[in-house]
Amino acid sequence: MVSDRAILSRSVPETAPARTPGPARLSRVDRRDALLTAATAILTGESIEAVTMEAVAERAGVSRPLVYKHFANRGELLAAVYQREAGVLHDELATTVRQATTVTDMFRALIRGALKAQADRGTALSALRPAGGWNPALRDQQRQRD
Repeated sequence: MVSDRAILSRSVPETAPARTPGPARLSRVDRRDALLTAATAILTGESIEAVTMEAVAERAGVSRPLVYKHFANRGELLAAVYQREAGVLHDELATTVRQATTVTDMFRALIRGALKAQADRGTALSALRPAGGWNPALRDQQRQRD
C-alpha cells in the first residue's frame, strides 16, 4: 500500500531553484546608443581604421550580428557616429549662445565653443568625414543647423 506521504511527494512539483536576474535588456534606442559609444571610443582611442563591425561588437560586449541589426554596414555606422557627435556639438553651442545676453557675448560663446569642439571632437569629426561619415543627407542636416 502507498502511503499518503509518497502520494504527496509525487504530486507536489519541486520548486525550481531561484534564478538570479541578469542585466536588464537594453531598449533598441539604448542599444544603438551603446554601439555608437563603443564606435566613438574606438575612433578616439585608436583610429578610424580600427572601427570595424567586429571591433564595435567586441567593445560593446555583443555579437556581431546584433551590430548589423542596427547598422547595415561600416559606412552607415560611421555616418551615425558623425551625426550623433555633430548633434551633441550643435546642442552644446546652441545652449551656450542662448545664454548670452549681448551680441558680443554670443560671438564669444561661438568662438569658445568652436575651440572647445575642436579640442574635444575635432579629431573624431575630421576622421569621420573622409571615411564615410559625411554624406549628402548629413550635409543638408548640417546646413539646417547652421
